[in-house]
Amino acid sequence: MALSEALTLAIETLSWMELDGLSERSAFVKASRQLGIGRLESLKLAHMIVLETVKRRNFIDRIIHQEVTPENFAKLTLGIKNFLRIYVYWTKFKKPSLQEAVSLAKLGRKILGSKELKEVELALGRLLPVDPKRILRECGSEEERVALRTGHPTWLVNYCFKFFGKPRALKFFEFNARFKHVYLRVNTLKGDEGDLRGEIEEEGVELEEVEGLKHVYLLKGTRRPLTKLASYRRGFFHIQDKSSCFAALATAPRPGDAVVDACAAPGGKTSFLAQLMENKGRIYSLDYSKERMDLWRKEMVRMGVKNAEPILCDVTKPLPLKLEADAVILDPPCTGTGALMKVPSMRWKFSPRMLKRFQGIQLSMLENCSRCVKVGGKLVYSTCSITLEENELLIEKFLKFHPNFTLVPVEPPIGSPGFRGQSLCRRLYPHLHGSEGFFIAKMEREY
Repeated sequence: MALSEALTLAIETLSWMELDGLSERSAFVKASRQLGIGRLESLKLAHMIVLETVKRRNFIDRIIHQEVTPENFAKLTLGIKNFLRIYVYWTKFKKPSLQEAVSLAKLGRKILGSKELKEVELALGRLLPVDPKRILRECGSEEERVALRTGHPTWLVNYCFKFFGKPRALKFFEFNARFKHVYLRVNTLKGDEGDLRGEIEEEGVELEEVEGLKHVYLLKGTRRPLTKLASYRRGFFHIQDKSSCFAALATAPRPGDAVVDACAAPGGKTSFLAQLMENKGRIYSLDYSKERMDLWRKEMVRMGVKNAEPILCDVTKPLPLKLEADAVILDPPCTGTGALMKVPSMRWKFSPRMLKRFQGIQLSMLENCSRCVKVGGKLVYSTCSITLEENELLIEKFLKFHPNFTLVPVEPPIGSPGFRGQSLCRRLYPHLHGSEGFFIAKMEREY
């Protein structure tokens, strides 16, 4: 029962992702509601199948193309195409018995219909003896082999080999495949940190303090989903990667400051800034998405934030603010190449051409944000990308045309120094720092 429901839900989720370009989360929620599937066992199994299939999509498709040509595969209905992908994931990476593989094929016929599945029936049998190791051996280059083995686009493997060197790039890709760290930030707007941590741990949560990042903890274990805990509903903590926490701490706002949080929704950084400011002063939180700002509002209520004001606007255009801020933090849209472990579908959505497009958006946002910074104020720029175009190269361009800004040290001093002589900037990597891949630059307006 659970496998049948999970398979149905996984096929539908993958189909919505391909049809409408939805994220794993959005497609999963839509498909589960559409199908009326609510059993926890089925939901957990379907979620695992979706994530693992998406993560390996390039290798899975290469295996399928051994028996179904790319042209014929493209002509298949979404349901059949994604069942084939799941079937290959299940038979090649979970390595079930022959009887289990046959049972999965039978489930596919039941869900999609024997008539629908008839055109790939022969392929199901012929795919069973296909050896993934043989495909890897036959790859034309090491970059292609690494791309298939670790589940990353070949262009990104080539890019990282070139700019970071092969040893560092290989560690990055290998760690991406198994990254599972989860971090919590204890919300001192709700009380004393020690007392709050105690209440969280009483609900079966095991935490480990993260050195150098105040209020931040690594999740070591939990008996129940974090969002189901009373301490979560009461706003005692926020689930937030250490890199995002680092960006807020690097901004270093003081109680009473005027702060702008650009691209603020759904509110993780805003709520941490408010915590650091002790709910004193003012935070102007900017975002273009009404839906995401609705989530921001709910999060501010849950976390007890009193000093933040939401402003719906497009940061690529002049900001609707007339103030000189003590600090402005910008976390613009990016390729997300540092967070591929959390959103696997992003691996297959971006191409090298999109780097220039994102850089243009990011630069216009940074220039607009810079106009709100007072003399002596700070401008913090961060991305969850590891590319030079979105980070060091962009900062170079900005500083070239804005000599009134200069790089200053990022505190606390964790991570690795930036490239291209930008040693004051900081980079985080999953394999070195146990976080998303991340970049932070901090600048001060001198005149």
